[in-house]
Amino acid sequence: RLLALLDDTMVSDRAKLKALTMLTTSKNVTATFIESRYAQMIQRQPKDWNVTSEYIKFLQETKQYAKGRAVASQWLKEKVANGGLAPVVAQSDIAWMYYLEGRYKEAWDTIRTEIDSWQGTVLYRASLILDKLNQPVEAEQMGHALIKRYPSGAKGRGMVAQLFWKHGKPQEAAEILKRSP
Repeated sequence: RLLALLDDTMVSDRAKLKALTMLTTSKNVTATFIESRYAQMIQRQPKDWNVTSEYIKFLQETKQYAKGRAVASQWLKEKVANGGLAPVVAQSDIAWMYYLEGRYKEAWDTIRTEIDSWQGTVLYRASLILDKLNQPVEAEQMGHALIKRYPSGAKGRGMVAQLFWKHGKPQEAAEILKRSP
Protein backbone atom coordinates (compact mmCIF):
# COMPACT_ATOMS: atom_id res chain seq x y z
CA ARG A 1 0.00 0.00 0.00
CA LEU A 2 2.79 2.46 0.86
CA LEU A 3 4.61 1.51 -2.32
CA ALA A 4 1.61 2.60 -4.38
CA LEU A 5 1.70 6.06 -2.80
CA LEU A 6 5.18 6.68 -4.18
CA ASP A 7 3.90 6.63 -7.77
CA ASP A 8 0.51 8.23 -7.19
CA THR A 9 0.40 11.65 -8.89
CA MET A 10 -2.41 12.74 -6.57
CA VAL A 11 -0.23 12.31 -3.45
CA SER A 12 1.81 15.26 -2.22
CA ASP A 13 5.60 15.14 -2.16
CA ARG A 14 5.49 15.46 1.64
CA ALA A 15 3.23 12.39 1.91
CA LYS A 16 5.47 10.48 -0.49
CA LEU A 17 8.48 11.35 1.66
CA LYS A 18 6.67 10.10 4.77
CA ALA A 19 5.72 6.88 2.99
CA LEU A 20 9.30 6.33 1.83
CA THR A 21 10.63 7.01 5.32
CA MET A 22 8.21 4.43 6.70
CA LEU A 23 9.30 1.93 4.05
CA THR A 24 12.91 2.12 5.25
CA THR A 25 11.91 -0.20 8.10
CA SER A 26 10.06 -2.65 5.84
CA LYS A 27 11.48 -6.05 5.07
CA ASN A 28 9.54 -6.08 1.78
CA VAL A 29 11.71 -3.52 -0.02
CA THR A 30 15.43 -3.48 -0.65
CA ALA A 31 17.89 -0.83 0.41
CA THR A 32 18.68 -0.32 -3.27
CA PHE A 33 15.04 0.48 -3.96
CA ILE A 34 14.89 2.94 -1.05
CA GLU A 35 18.09 4.63 -2.19
CA SER A 36 16.85 5.00 -5.75
CA ARG A 37 13.61 6.60 -4.54
CA TYR A 38 15.43 9.04 -2.28
CA ALA A 39 17.74 9.90 -5.19
CA GLN A 40 14.70 10.57 -7.39
CA MET A 41 13.14 12.82 -4.76
CA ILE A 42 16.37 14.77 -4.31
CA GLN A 43 16.71 15.16 -8.07
CA ARG A 44 13.21 16.69 -8.18
CA GLN A 45 13.75 18.79 -5.02
CA PRO A 46 17.50 19.38 -4.59
CA LYS A 47 17.04 22.24 -2.13
CA ASP A 48 14.50 20.53 0.13
CA TRP A 49 16.28 19.82 3.42
CA ASN A 50 13.49 17.50 4.61
CA VAL A 51 14.12 15.10 1.73
CA THR A 52 17.89 15.31 2.06
CA SER A 53 17.77 14.90 5.83
CA GLU A 54 15.66 11.74 5.64
CA TYR A 55 17.99 10.28 3.02
CA ILE A 56 21.00 11.06 5.21
CA LYS A 57 19.34 9.30 8.15
CA PHE A 58 18.76 6.25 5.97
CA LEU A 59 22.38 6.27 4.81
CA GLN A 60 23.56 6.52 8.41
CA GLU A 61 21.34 3.62 9.46
CA THR A 62 22.74 1.49 6.62
CA LYS A 63 26.31 2.57 7.52
CA GLN A 64 26.89 4.32 4.19
CA TYR A 65 28.72 7.19 5.81
CA ALA A 66 30.79 8.39 2.85
CA LYS A 67 27.66 8.53 0.71
CA GLY A 68 25.78 10.33 3.47
CA ARG A 69 28.52 12.95 3.71
CA ALA A 70 28.43 13.38 -0.06
CA VAL A 71 24.65 13.90 -0.01
CA ALA A 72 24.89 16.48 2.78
CA SER A 73 27.81 18.24 1.07
CA GLN A 74 25.92 18.40 -2.20
CA TRP A 75 22.91 19.93 -0.44
CA LEU A 76 25.19 22.54 1.16
CA LYS A 77 26.62 23.36 -2.29
CA GLU A 78 23.11 24.22 -3.48
CA LYS A 79 23.50 27.41 -1.41
CA VAL A 80 20.08 27.10 0.10
CA ALA A 81 19.10 30.48 1.51
CA ASN A 82 16.54 29.43 4.06
CA GLY A 83 17.87 31.50 6.96
CA GLY A 84 17.35 28.59 9.33
CA LEU A 85 19.54 26.06 11.06
CA ALA A 86 19.35 23.44 8.30
CA PRO A 87 22.88 24.20 7.01
CA VAL A 88 24.20 23.88 10.57
CA VAL A 89 22.43 20.54 10.97
CA ALA A 90 23.79 19.37 7.60
CA GLN A 91 27.33 20.20 8.71
CA SER A 92 26.66 18.44 12.01
CA ASP A 93 25.45 15.36 10.12
CA ILE A 94 28.68 15.30 8.13
CA ALA A 95 30.67 15.47 11.36
CA TRP A 96 28.55 12.76 12.94
CA MET A 97 29.19 10.37 10.06
CA TYR A 98 32.93 10.89 10.56
CA TYR A 99 32.36 10.14 14.25
CA LEU A 100 30.47 6.95 13.45
CA GLU A 101 33.44 5.84 11.35
CA GLY A 102 35.84 6.53 14.21
CA ARG A 103 37.36 9.49 12.38
CA TYR A 104 37.19 11.82 15.37
CA LYS A 105 39.68 14.46 14.19
CA GLU A 106 37.75 14.98 10.96
CA ALA A 107 34.51 15.01 12.95
CA TRP A 108 35.87 17.76 15.18
CA ASP A 109 37.26 19.78 12.27
CA THR A 110 33.81 19.63 10.67
CA ILE A 111 31.64 20.44 13.68
CA ARG A 112 33.72 23.04 15.50
CA THR A 113 32.74 25.81 13.08
CA GLU A 114 29.08 25.24 14.00
CA ILE A 115 29.38 25.44 17.80
CA ASP A 116 28.58 29.15 17.88
CA SER A 117 25.13 28.30 16.51
CA TRP A 118 24.27 26.84 19.94
CA GLN A 119 22.14 24.28 18.14
CA GLY A 120 21.42 21.38 20.51
CA THR A 121 22.50 18.55 18.24
CA VAL A 122 25.76 20.35 17.49
CA LEU A 123 26.58 20.81 21.19
CA TYR A 124 25.61 17.22 21.97
CA ARG A 125 27.72 15.76 19.18
CA ALA A 126 30.65 18.11 19.81
CA SER A 127 30.76 16.96 23.42
CA LEU A 128 30.94 13.31 22.39
CA ILE A 129 33.55 14.03 19.73
CA LEU A 130 35.74 15.89 22.22
CA ASP A 131 35.47 12.96 24.58
CA LYS A 132 36.67 10.58 21.86
CA LEU A 133 39.58 12.95 21.21
CA ASN A 134 40.62 12.42 24.85
CA GLN A 135 39.68 15.95 25.83
CA PRO A 136 37.47 15.18 28.86
CA VAL A 137 37.52 18.69 30.34
CA GLU A 138 36.45 20.25 27.04
CA ALA A 139 33.82 17.53 26.54
CA GLU A 140 32.38 18.25 29.98
CA GLN A 141 32.42 22.01 29.33
CA MET A 142 30.56 21.46 26.06
CA GLY A 143 28.10 19.26 27.93
CA HIS A 144 27.52 21.97 30.51
CA ALA A 145 26.93 24.45 27.68
CA LEU A 146 24.33 22.08 26.26
CA ILE A 147 22.54 21.77 29.61
CA LYS A 148 22.66 25.52 30.19
CA ARG A 149 21.17 26.18 26.76
CA TYR A 150 18.61 23.35 26.95
CA PRO A 151 18.00 22.71 30.66
CA SER A 152 15.02 20.42 30.13
CA GLY A 153 16.68 18.30 27.44
CA ALA A 154 16.67 14.82 28.96
CA LYS A 155 18.80 13.25 26.22
CA GLY A 156 21.55 15.85 26.59
CA ARG A 157 21.41 15.75 30.38
CA GLY A 158 21.70 11.97 30.31
CA MET A 159 24.67 12.07 27.93
CA VAL A 160 26.49 14.63 30.09
CA ALA A 161 25.84 12.57 33.23
CA GLN A 162 27.29 9.55 31.42
CA LEU A 163 30.39 11.57 30.51
CA PHE A 164 30.99 12.54 34.11
CA TRP A 165 30.41 8.96 35.22
CA LYS A 166 32.87 7.71 32.61
CA HIS A 167 35.41 10.31 33.75
CA GLY A 168 35.23 9.01 37.32
CA LYS A 169 33.03 11.80 38.65
CA PRO A 170 29.92 10.04 39.98
CA GLN A 171 28.94 12.94 42.26
CA GLU A 172 28.83 15.36 39.33
CA ALA A 173 26.87 12.81 37.28
CA ALA A 174 24.32 12.47 40.06
CA GLU A 175 24.01 16.25 40.44
CA ILE A 176 23.31 16.67 36.73
CA LEU A 177 20.54 14.10 36.91
CA LYS A 178 19.22 15.44 40.20
CA ARG A 179 18.86 18.97 38.79
CA SER A 180 16.83 17.69 35.87
CA PRO A 181 13.54 19.59 35.56
